[in-house]
Amino acid sequence: MAVRDPEPEQIDLRDLVLRLEARLGSHPLGYLRGKAAFRDAVAELVGCSLMEAEDLVDTLEAQGYVRYVGDAAAPSDAEGGWAVDLEPG
Repeated sequence: MAVRDPEPEQIDLRDLVLRLEARLGSHPLGYLRGKAAFRDAVAELVGCSLMEAEDLVDTLEAQGYVRYVGDAAAPSDAEGGWAVDLEPG
């Protein structure tokens, strides 16, 4: 169930991460492919543009809800994966 036209401050990030984890199953591999998968899923789940979804993924990453486990300096490297933390801090 997607929420349409949300205000960014009205989005429950923890709930969004739970929904992302349910949607994506195993965490996408590779930094760029994984981040794009998160972005696309956020856009669909929240009902926002891809640019807004990318900002939300950046927020999730900055607040520690999602993090890349691998070498982000090698963005096409498919060896790393994404981890989800429901209680960042």
